[in-house]
Amino acid sequence: MGAKSLHTPYFESRDAVVLKTPNDILEMDDMPPKAERRLFGDSRYPVNSRYTLQWLSPVDWPVLRMFPNNTDAAFVSRKPKPAETLLHYNYGAAAVKHWGRNIDVLTNRPNVPRPSAPQAAPLDPSRVIGDQTKTTGKLAEARDQAGQQLSSGNGGGGSAVAGGHSEKWDEDDVMLFFWGNTKAATERHAKRERVREEKIYNWRAGIVG
Repeated sequence: MGAKSLHTPYFESRDAVVLKTPNDILEMDDMPPKAERRLFGDSRYPVNSRYTLQWLSPVDWPVLRMFPNNTDAAFVSRKPKPAETLLHYNYGAAAVKHWGRNIDVLTNRPNVPRPSAPQAAPLDPSRVIGDQTKTTGKLAEARDQAGQQLSSGNGGGGSAVAGGHSEKWDEDDVMLFFWGNTKAATERHAKRERVREEKIYNWRAGIVG
């Protein structure tokens, strides 16, 4: 399922996505039955999870015949599973791209900062659904940066122009904004600030003592 012919034209354009279940909303049984296919080598379907290919836009019949909708990924047991964080993020971004509306509501609010864009991590085509640790780390960093902006009250209304970015938001901007401004993200930043202040206080107390 992670072949180059599928990844380059369809995953990168977010016409195809992989949905991992169970997740916070769906159980495995909520998904349609998986498309039957022949498994090669010692690859197997996971017992307690599903990684399901879904098409979010129309695709030519020859491609659909080769990669049917609701095809489940199979893995060699010793291989690491795809990062849930990256899969959930990418699914959300794809949904915003194809079905999102009224993004200008965020763009035109002066106190809404445009999320800091993480540097793109090069993807080895052989690891399309493999280890995405670096990319996941960049997403986490972007979430924390957005939480820091929110908790500090920094509106950043002019940051898009000053940073050389277009004022028009894309699906990644929308996803990073909402993901970074969740309650969990702001709580993480507040906790780090408390720890930092405590260390400074103890350091000063040690010098005075």
